Amino acid sequence: MEKYFITKGTEKKGPYSIDDLKKIELTDDYLIWKDGFEKWKPISEITELENDIIITPPPTPAQLKRENQKIIFINSLKTSGLWLLVLWIAIFIVMGGYKDNYELKENYGYGANPIYGGGSVIREALIWTSLLISTTISLIILLFMYSNKINAKPNENAIKENK
Repeated sequence: MEKYFITKGTEKKGPYSIDDLKKIELTDDYLIWKDGFEKWKPISEITELENDIIITPPPTPAQLKRENQKIIFINSLKTSGLWLLVLWIAIFIVMGGYKDNYELKENYGYGANPIYGGGSVIREALIWTSLLISTTISLIILLFMYSNKINAKPNENAIKENK
């Protein structure tokens, strides 16, 4: 008598006989394996079980909408993360953070709002300041990208393409 193993997700169950499997509520999203199979197969490929498998319905419109929103958010987050890096470097360079310690002290160590300390202290302040400014701008970019894409006409093909 052949013994079958089934899985749905990461949990593997078995061994089962065909008669045992017919007593279980099996849906079409299970995979099945037995000795002799090269790899796991969809359970719907087992002809002895074809009348015992419950067909799961497609996602509801609400589920599709939620999945689409998640994909849009992740894509927007990736783009704004890239902007964060680019802006951080650009702002740091514009502020002169690449200059040597003497030049930094000359540029930022005097005047109405001096940064006290040597060039390394000033450079650290410029790093954190440029990070703060670029993070703020990136979050604004994220907000605008996400809201623009969410308010656009939903694209169900985007879900299929990203899976």
